[in-house]
Amino acid sequence: TTYEFNKESTLPIFKIKEIEFVNSVYLEENIKEKVINYLNNKSLINVRFKKISLYLNKSQWVKNYKLNKHYPNKIIIIINEFKPIALFKKKEKLYLINGNFEITNKIINKSSNLKMIEISGKYKKEEIKKKFLEIKKFDIFDHIKSINMLNLNRLDIYLKNNTQVKLGDYDINSQMITLTKVMEKYKKLNSIDLRNKGRVVIK
Repeated sequence: TTYEFNKESTLPIFKIKEIEFVNSVYLEENIKEKVINYLNNKSLINVRFKKISLYLNKSQWVKNYKLNKHYPNKIIIIINEFKPIALFKKKEKLYLINGNFEITNKIINKSSNLKMIEISGKYKKEEIKKKFLEIKKFDIFDHIKSINMLNLNRLDIYLKNNTQVKLGDYDINSQMITLTKVMEKYKKLNSIDLRNKGRVVIK
């Protein structure tokens, strides 16, 4: 996104007349506006990296950024954003979860075609991060429709074919291996219960 200021004035020297944000898909508009207001009427010489960082560090999406000054009058802000990895469902609203596993303020319309796993329940960042990344290593990940976080560090997974998978509070890797074997053998099941280590209950 490129923004241009009034080009009539020539003072101060190297006055910024054009700002370009690169890769700012999810950058909040209010933060972008604060950066633009800060740069308005500034000289490229006087732009301070730390000052812009004060604004961008408040974003839920900015991982890091690079500032390029193009003399005589243009500044380019290249953003390295977190990517959205899932949706969090709360009170019938869907919020994007970023690549840092934080629930953001960005609400997604239910009618959107965004194909992501919906997570609900008692959200614990570190717990879901560890298990989500482990599950992602397996092909079964592509068949998951939603994840419900429960008490006692438990997860219930719902597959796209409507099968409910009840996971236990033990090694998620071994549970995924077991789940994969069960899914290969039985194509249509209502539920798969893996809550007790070493025991599988299917219906």
